[in-house]
Amino acid sequence: MFTATYVTKFEEMEKTLQGQDAPKVLSPKEQLMASMQLTLETAQEVEEIKGKVEQLEDKIDNQMTLDYGMQRRLQKAVGARVYSLTKDESEKRRLFSELYREIKDRFGVASYKDVLRKDLQAAI
Repeated sequence: MFTATYVTKFEEMEKTLQGQDAPKVLSPKEQLMASMQLTLETAQEVEEIKGKVEQLEDKIDNQMTLDYGMQRRLQKAVGARVYSLTKDESEKRRLFSELYREIKDRFGVASYKDVLRKDLQAAI
């Protein structure tokens, strides 16, 4: 991405220079300065993009809840735990209820579906 932006900016700079009335040949010093300025501008754009990516990652970690596949994984983990503990049907109902209540209490959510993605492994 950096290279593509750099090349594009460089081509724009060349076109601008070629579009002037009298073609001007840049000295090596001027070429170096133009190249350095272009590199600086590109580096600033890259930093802006990095900041936006970090914001998105933060949003994913701290605001996104479980998708359907993750919900199913949690349901299967709860089911496996309950079925490993008892074979009595009335006891199973009570354990399912208690486990889901514990998940809601521990993660401060109204439903197991509202558990944050980052907390999936802890919930399991």
